[in-house]
Amino acid sequence: MVALFAFGRRISFAGAFFTSVFLSPLVGIIAILKTDKNIRVKHYTTRYVCPKCNIEYTEEKENCSFCLEMGEKIKVKPTRILL
Repeated sequence: MVALFAFGRRISFAGAFFTSVFLSPLVGIIAILKTDKNIRVKHYTTRYVCPKCNIEYTEEKENCSFCLEMGEKIKVKPTRILL
């Protein structure tokens, strides 16, 4: 039961489990509460989207290739996307 409190912390389930089994559940809880919470890192990327046809490009472009073939010069807009 004590090891379930380790979820979302920097101590593993096994580490919390063995600490509480070999030492005591009270020491296991103290060890879990002394550890930091997990660090969540957000990764962003920039995509370039044509406002007319909604085609996404990963590399930087000034104009939409598809719209250029159709005879229109539409500028793509950069958009940040959370991965």
